[in-house]
Amino acid sequence: MNATNELRLPALELRQGRDRVLYSFAVDGKMLPEFTTVSRLGRGEHKEVLGYQRPEVLSHIAEIRAYLESDNPILPNAIVIAFDRSYVSRHQGPAGHGLLPHRDADHPGAA
Repeated sequence: MNATNELRLPALELRQGRDRVLYSFAVDGKMLPEFTTVSRLGRGEHKEVLGYQRPEVLSHIAEIRAYLESDNPILPNAIVIAFDRSYVSRHQGPAGHGLLPHRDADHPGAA
């Protein structure tokens, strides 16, 4: 995050269909908790499905962590993050950058 509490990331703008715009960027995984939260799968008051991420399996997390902290790890898969409308795109054509606001209590992205 910079002095204005924004994270500025180089990003590519991708279009899927007429109405959907996606952005692709790389960021150090250690920064993800600064602007994302995880929407855990559960049931609401009226048994409706809420969230989409299954509960963690602690043994799996330990294995992943050990690997990521090893000498030469890679994370070969993309992580999809859905941002609220506070994500700002600064693009002229497909290349540009995105600005993510930093909010202490609320994160603009859901992983």
